[in-house]
Amino acid sequence: MQRILTAALLSFAALRAHAASFDCKAAHTPREHAVCSDPKLSALDDKLAAAYKNAQATLSPSAFALVQSDQRDWLRRLDQACPSTASAHDYSTCLTNRYNQRSQQLAAGVQTLNGITFYPRGRFLYTTSGKPSNENYFYDPNIGQGSFTWPQIDNPTPPQQLWNHHVEAAVIALLGDKSPGHTLEQTFHTAASPGTYDTLTYRIRAANQRFLSAVLDNYTYTGGAHGGTSQVSFLWWLDQGRALTASDVFSNPAWKQKLVEPTINKLQTKYGKEMIWKGDELHNAFSKGIPGPTAWTPTSEGLTLTFGQYEVGPYVLGMPEVTFSWDELRPYLNPNLHPETLPPPIPERQ
Repeated sequence: MQRILTAALLSFAALRAHAASFDCKAAHTPREHAVCSDPKLSALDDKLAAAYKNAQATLSPSAFALVQSDQRDWLRRLDQACPSTASAHDYSTCLTNRYNQRSQQLAAGVQTLNGITFYPRGRFLYTTSGKPSNENYFYDPNIGQGSFTWPQIDNPTPPQQLWNHHVEAAVIALLGDKSPGHTLEQTFHTAASPGTYDTLTYRIRAANQRFLSAVLDNYTYTGGAHGGTSQVSFLWWLDQGRALTASDVFSNPAWKQKLVEPTINKLQTKYGKEMIWKGDELHNAFSKGIPGPTAWTPTSEGLTLTFGQYEVGPYVLGMPEVTFSWDELRPYLNPNLHPETLPPPIPERQ
């Protein structure tokens, strides 16, 4: 029995000799010691290292150099956001959350679709307006934190480089920075002001050499029961070098009002009549008709409409979506749209 126990301990020691991203024998920071001593954190370090190596193998040297710089920025901010002076439980929980978040950003962000390779840029901020209050480890009104990722195309052609540039303008608009001439960096600092925890993520929902559909998601927490999420679709004609407009899809001006009742019916069928607003609340939600392109996801299969939190129902619904087939929309469509040339939808990652 003693030999079995000794063998098990030696096996565990050998296993812990290395974390995926560094040699545990050379560990010197509190975070590195925590990763090496906790099997769960070490497994998360393995997962993050694998996503990072995949990015290196997939991307061009110039694109990976940017991801590498962002990763170093993430590590610097990680040690600020997860101070080792916290309790062992809080410290482990903070590291677990941050490792999971960063792994997902890299694993989901590096993808090739119809010959186009996307990768995530990232910026991570930690700001203070005074000494931390220490009343709540996971939220402090004197601390601001930001985790911002946005998509770029590797080895871009000139039309794709134009998309790369305009994505940044879409990010600035989503984060609500109305200051004239503000750069992306200035917008991030504004969003991560003390008392705010702000995250920006994205999803590529459809992509081919003609059209790109990306959704930018922004979650902001400023204390209280829960934060708020907003999103905007960034829809771009690669072959025309411009954003999609409503008139690209609909030529019949009646579409905004004619599609209200069908949209309500789809919402009630999908989510239940009891969950969708009624009376004045529902009337106010559709007073201007159905939403425009910033709430759309057009693909070869149809047009998906996304509604904001509380827009057509309670918070528990999140951001409800309904989809119309192109046949359902046929009476209102622009004949120059040619839906069959749009990219197919990309399944949402679980």
